[in-house]
Amino acid sequence: MSIDLNSILKAVLAEKKKVDIGQFQLLNLDRIKEASGENWPAMKKKIFAAASHFIEKRLSIKHILVPCEEGFLIIFAEHADNIAEEVEKITEEMISFFLGHPDLPDLQIAGDSQSVSPGELAQIAKEKSAPPAPRKTPDIPSAASLPPLHELGPGADNTQACFRPIWDSERQAITANYCFAKVHVEGRLIDGHRAIETRMSDIEHLTLDLVGAQSAFQAFLAFFKKKKRNTFAISVHETTLLNPESRARFLDCLDGVPEVARKSFWLRLEAADIPQGDALPAMQEFGDKGFGLMVDQPFGHADLSVFQERGVSLFSTRALKPANFESEGMLDHDTAALNNTVRAAGGLGAPLLIDDVRDLKTLKQAMACGVRMLCGTGLLPEAARPSPLRPLSIVDLCRIAKAA
Repeated sequence: MSIDLNSILKAVLAEKKKVDIGQFQLLNLDRIKEASGENWPAMKKKIFAAASHFIEKRLSIKHILVPCEEGFLIIFAEHADNIAEEVEKITEEMISFFLGHPDLPDLQIAGDSQSVSPGELAQIAKEKSAPPAPRKTPDIPSAASLPPLHELGPGADNTQACFRPIWDSERQAITANYCFAKVHVEGRLIDGHRAIETRMSDIEHLTLDLVGAQSAFQAFLAFFKKKKRNTFAISVHETTLLNPESRARFLDCLDGVPEVARKSFWLRLEAADIPQGDALPAMQEFGDKGFGLMVDQPFGHADLSVFQERGVSLFSTRALKPANFESEGMLDHDTAALNNTVRAAGGLGAPLLIDDVRDLKTLKQAMACGVRMLCGTGLLPEAARPSPLRPLSIVDLCRIAKAA
């Protein structure tokens, strides 16, 4: 969007040595662009039209509103002592205006004001109107560099990756996918770790972890090639954590993921059934690799002090199994316990994810407890392919769950 500086300076500045301006910047447009995909041009036009109309309604006809590359510039025709307050008020009102919009969960707005000379205004306008510098695309290794499935361990070719969408209640959107491996058993697909525990399969836990990691990275590559982003949680079983040889092999697999991409992966450390202290050496090794750390804990466990300053990005737990097929929701003492876990995680600066959510009542109770991230078949179905990141309101989520 170009700015005609000459006409602005002639019409507004005249002989003034200083002029008051206000600047509004629309933040996180890159995220919205990625989530919108092919609809981005129409979405961008809609955002700027709504913001422009909103600001113009609050300005005098003497002032000039100039659209810029990522926001707006206001040139005030007359000086006033309350211009900073006026800009701040417009900013707050515009934030409230866009807040809760289902298609714009990432949109943020920043505003400020200052008094500048005509030359400074010309430089600001020039910078605002210039298109942003193209970003250098990081080098990502091709999928062909990954080992074949059968090399990941005995029985790996009898597995299939499964993706479970993770819903963020704060952002009202799908923000990640949990990737894990299932095993073919007599024509059925069963969670691999459960198949081992029930002796339906003799595949190793490490093999399942490697299949999940490889599948998540392949999915990441597919999104990356389309210039879209996604985040993946990868399960790391307790036996992989505790066995130094298994842990070393899993870490060798992760070495194939470039550092620039590692922030797009959470390693979900299945530490719920082992002493917390035993998980710390593995956490140190995984954390040094630059991946996000998610630590799985027993339901209701609230003593997380051992993880203080350990670089944990978030904690996770699993919803309790219902007493019978007709049971829904959690009992009062369960919600009290979940509240304690949320507070403990929050005290370490990390949100809580609850998995295996099977019904809408549990979903709403967990949200009331302050759980930020949720996943499970009661919310969104599992699939062989990851869900793209997209806005999804609680109303839409309930509609999908009821229709299933």
